[in-house]
Amino acid sequence: MLSRLGIESIEDLISYYPREYHAPEFVSIQQLPEKEGQPVVIRGKVATTPMLDRRPGLTMLKIALSDQTGSVTCVWFNQPYLQQRLKRGRPVTLTGRYSSRFASFNVEQQDLDGNVPPKIQPRYPLTEGLTNRAMERIMVNALKTYQAPELLPEQFRQQHQLWEVNRALQAVHLPENEQQLEQGLRRLKFEELFVYQLTFRRWRQIKKSTRGHQHQQQPALKRLEAVLGFSMTDDQCRAIEEITRDMASPWPMNRLLQGDVGSGKTAVAAYGLLVAALSGWKGVLMAPTEILARQHLQTLTPVAAEFDVPVALMTGSLGQKQRAEVAEKIGKPGGMIVVGTHATFQQDVHFQDLSLVITDEQHRFGVQQRLALAAKGSNADVLIMSATPIPRTLAMSVYGDLDITTLQHKPIGRREVKTKIVEESQRRQVFDFITDKMQQGGAGYIVCPLIEQSEKIIAASVEEYQQLLHKHLPSWVGIEVVHGRMDAESKEQAVQRIRSGQSQLMLATTVVEVGVDIPSANFIVIENSERYGLAQLHQLRGRVGRSGQQSWCFLISPPGEVERLKVLERTTDGFEIARADLELRGPGQYLGVRQHGLNEFKVAEPWRDGEILDQSRRAAEEVLPVLATQPQWRKIEEIVTANIATLKS
Repeated sequence: MLSRLGIESIEDLISYYPREYHAPEFVSIQQLPEKEGQPVVIRGKVATTPMLDRRPGLTMLKIALSDQTGSVTCVWFNQPYLQQRLKRGRPVTLTGRYSSRFASFNVEQQDLDGNVPPKIQPRYPLTEGLTNRAMERIMVNALKTYQAPELLPEQFRQQHQLWEVNRALQAVHLPENEQQLEQGLRRLKFEELFVYQLTFRRWRQIKKSTRGHQHQQQPALKRLEAVLGFSMTDDQCRAIEEITRDMASPWPMNRLLQGDVGSGKTAVAAYGLLVAALSGWKGVLMAPTEILARQHLQTLTPVAAEFDVPVALMTGSLGQKQRAEVAEKIGKPGGMIVVGTHATFQQDVHFQDLSLVITDEQHRFGVQQRLALAAKGSNADVLIMSATPIPRTLAMSVYGDLDITTLQHKPIGRREVKTKIVEESQRRQVFDFITDKMQQGGAGYIVCPLIEQSEKIIAASVEEYQQLLHKHLPSWVGIEVVHGRMDAESKEQAVQRIRSGQSQLMLATTVVEVGVDIPSANFIVIENSERYGLAQLHQLRGRVGRSGQQSWCFLISPPGEVERLKVLERTTDGFEIARADLELRGPGQYLGVRQHGLNEFKVAEPWRDGEILDQSRRAAEEVLPVLATQPQWRKIEEIVTANIATLKS
């Protein structure tokens, strides 16, 4: 069971931290209806002989528990072995939730000696067959028998007011009070962030000490603007200056370009790719999906033609002959722009003179994927782009090896998308509204969570929604269906039919989240909006409003689910939305943290732990110069060296 949780050793076990802590509330049996559905603790005596109800795949153990205020039926699921221990008259303490529907108390945890449970109870991520109670017992035994090695010198701990590691582990797994828990967590979070900061600062030193490509020739910005059809914003011009300066330097560029949806990152990337190609080398732009790669190709082709630069597409769907032709061009010397997907960093793709690597939608790639592509060039410049903006201090932690450029403003003339939360009962009015917009020459999207109907998940599917649209929309509306099971060519053809005006409506899953650019699109309807994070909804909303016309976004959600979504009604600022999303959901996958390989924060939460983050960063800056020379840092040095080796490989 532990193996299913990724726990293979006692070290893994000790660092398997609770996902949350529960401070149970004691109530009398008489008070249970007032606390329905909430985790509470009751105490009393077993008033009846236990009854065991066996059904296929399920056993229910029932007793009556009484205290001075009354009695209640208590139920255990699939724990028949407790029958012999629940003797009549025995005092017990039970943690669980009351259900008025069944007039019973569903037991989640028990103390059969009637002891008062600890004030704070850890709750672990579990797997089938493993209870939280069993996990607690396992952890108690582990803490008795195992002493974790101390990585931080005593003087350093005193300077930063950090507990010794085993004291901290005890406090995190078996806290006696909130103060103890807080100190234990602080120590473990600090260490995680400290090692991460040291690793990427050391990595940055290594990168800065190696010579890269010193680009010289630069394209005329006015010519580029003429081809693109718009003038760069002040933010874009500043970003171009920073990137040009980095590329002219003899040291490899490592820069993050982050900006909200529609802030113009692709135009900045186009300039960098031209700098590489006109210098006689190759620049590659890697996208997470083929739709996005082909969209970039469409943008870059006229740009490359204006400057007489070859351009090629490398994706997994290319036929063997096409792939071989592109691979041959890539393998020859000379300036060139390459656009592709993950196919560009496959082992059988060999670049000649690769000097610039750009990855788009960085949160969909890990550090190691980015490095795998960069390794195809000799110390190539690296620019990563992200439309998931995060505050600078947090970005410095998550992207510790990178310089940061932020595009704050959108191009002049872009209107804010009007966003409205709509209940399911108002869906027909939405259909009438979008029909009117399509009659006026507009187009748009309807996004569903599922491709086909599911018995397990109650949510709209593309399959059933298609029938709904045929019933309620006029017959002249052309509907294109796009989802992840379709091949890239079919998706692209569907997009082109809407761009050309043959069709007006795209019914899709979240496959359209990035890369689909339809200038005439002026509405998007997102079904089951409550199922998505705010940042993802903001990305989907970014599919419209990409021209000067007014656009609308409708978030369809059941009653009672709208409070969280009001952030999107209130603002189109990606930074504010990202901040709200983090507060609600935590960083997790949203920041791509889990994809980095090295910075899988098990306990630290950079967004919430700002003070600890700042302290660990300052400490890392002080320690880094002496890390390799002072014996007291030998253990940390070994970890950092191993992390660097992983990055290099």
